[in-house]
Amino acid sequence: MKNIILQFVLFIISVCVINAQTDKITKINSNKIENAAERTQTSAGKVNGSNSTQATNTVLYDFTTGSDKYYGGAAAAVEVEPGVWAMIAGDANGDGGIYAQDYSNYKTNQGNEGYYNADFNMDGGVYAQDYTLYKANQGKETLVP
Repeated sequence: MKNIILQFVLFIISVCVINAQTDKITKINSNKIENAAERTQTSAGKVNGSNSTQATNTVLYDFTTGSDKYYGGAAAAVEVEPGVWAMIAGDANGDGGIYAQDYSNYKTNQGNEGYYNADFNMDGGVYAQDYTLYKANQGKETLVP
């Protein structure tokens, strides 16, 4: 069920996430990711009305302002710099934990360019930096519902 919900959020509607570091908007639409936020893995989070705005077919929500914006709070997010929060990277298969299956996904896609689940830093390819994020978060739970 969670995969269906995530696919709906990510691929059916257009979701914008504000990147506080650069004041750019990350737009996810039809499998294409532009200007992805550094060190974060895109996922649906807990949305409350006070921190989101809606326009025609677009939802804007700033996930970077605090751990309270994530399902699971501080256990599901990491402060990448003072006052800037992101999801824990490394859960390639979306099962809520960062384990050997996620490494297998990384190994299978290593060196590939494009949007892959193992592209943990969202730079457009699966490289050593993605392994570094996997290794740093191995064994953690992302708490995605």
